[in-house]
Amino acid sequence: MKNKHLVTYVVVLLFLLLLDGLWIYFFMSDLFYANLSPHLASKISYAPVVAFYLIYTLGICFFVVFRAKKSSWSNTITFFAGAFFGLVAYATYDLTNQATLSDWPIMITCIDVTWGSFMTGIVALAGFITFKKLSRSLFA
Repeated sequence: MKNKHLVTYVVVLLFLLLLDGLWIYFFMSDLFYANLSPHLASKISYAPVVAFYLIYTLGICFFVVFRAKKSSWSNTITFFAGAFFGLVAYATYDLTNQATLSDWPIMITCIDVTWGSFMTGIVALAGFITFKKLSRSLFA
């Protein structure tokens, strides 16, 4: 397959949107409103949302998925590399908010960083499995 990088990027983006969308809708929206209402905009600006997901997906693919090595431990290593990438990214966001915004709850930071780490690990693993399968099809 010629476009294995592009197909993998799209798969990672779809997994990311699905998992994070479900998480925000079912678990975090009430928690955000209850704890962050003074900080929330009255209307969502979608351009930054789109930019975040496109850039974050690129980061997951570039720094984790496309650099993963094939070995007997590759799935486990890819999950943890993705989780670490998520930890760094989500901690940067949440700890900056905690340092610069008044009344940013530490509970939000802990939950968001934990979720971002776990979700990014899962998404990176899905991307790596996709990339491996597409790479194998080149030689089939």
